[in-house]
Amino acid sequence: MATARRAATSTSTKRILQELAELTREPSPLFTVVPLEDDLFELHFTIRGPADSAFESGLYHGRLLLPSEYPYKPPEIVLLTPNGRFETGKRICLSITQHHVETWQPCWGIRTMLTALIGFMPTKGDGAVGALDFNDEDRRELAAASRAWRCARCGIDHATGNVLSNAAAAPGGTEETESTPTTDMEGASAEQDTSGRELVVSEETRAPSLSRPAPSTHAPAPPSMISGSPQRLHTIDRWLNAVVLVLVVGVLTSLLRSVLDLSAL
Repeated sequence: MATARRAATSTSTKRILQELAELTREPSPLFTVVPLEDDLFELHFTIRGPADSAFESGLYHGRLLLPSEYPYKPPEIVLLTPNGRFETGKRICLSITQHHVETWQPCWGIRTMLTALIGFMPTKGDGAVGALDFNDEDRRELAAASRAWRCARCGIDHATGNVLSNAAAAPGGTEETESTPTTDMEGASAEQDTSGRELVVSEETRAPSLSRPAPSTHAPAPPSMISGSPQRLHTIDRWLNAVVLVLVVGVLTSLLRSVLDLSAL
C-alpha cells in the first residue's frame, strides 16, 4: 500500500510540474496560479471575472487542492474572495471537482479546470453545494471590492497584482492587512490555513502580474480580459464553449456506461 501511494505521488508530482512549466511558458490572460512553497498539491489561483457579466471587473482568488492520485482523481476547489456565485471557504460542487468523480477525465489539467471555473461563474447555482445566486448589483459591488483583496496565506495582492513575501509576518503565523476580508474557512480548509507554518514565496514560484500577463516565448502577451479587443474576447468565448462541451461529453459518456452496465446485469 505504501509503495503504491509513493508511486502515485511521484506520478502526480511529475504531472503537476509539467503543467506548471507549460503555464509558465504560455501564461493565460484569464488567470494566474502558483503552488505553495511547502505544498505542491495546494495551488493558489486568481481568475478574472468573465466578460459581459456582473463579474467582469472582478479578480477572484482561491485554492486548487490536488489529490495524491492526480490526475486520476479530481481536485477540490475553494474560493476565498467574496464573489456572489460561490461560498467562500467551502469546497464547491462542480463537474470538475471531487463531488462528481464519475465525470472527471484524467486528460483535464490545471488550465482546463480554471478556464472551466470562469465559465461556470455566470451560470445558475441551483442549490448546488457551495453555490450562491446573488443579484447582479451585489455581484458588481463584490467585483469592485475584490480588486483590493489580499491573501494572507500565499501573499498575492490584487491591489498591486504582485505575489508578496510573507517573510515579515510574525513567527508561527501569517499577517493580514486591513484590506483583507475575513473568510469563513471551515473544516479541513480552516485547519490548513491556520496551521501556523511560516511561508516565504521564492522567486521561482512567484505568479505573473495580473495587470500585465507575462510574455510568452511563443507569441506576444495577450491583452487583458477587461481591455481586450472584440476579436480576443470572441476567441476566449469560443475556448470557454469548447471546455463546457468537453464537460458535457464527459457526463454523457458516464451516463452511457451506467446504462450499459445495467443492461449487462
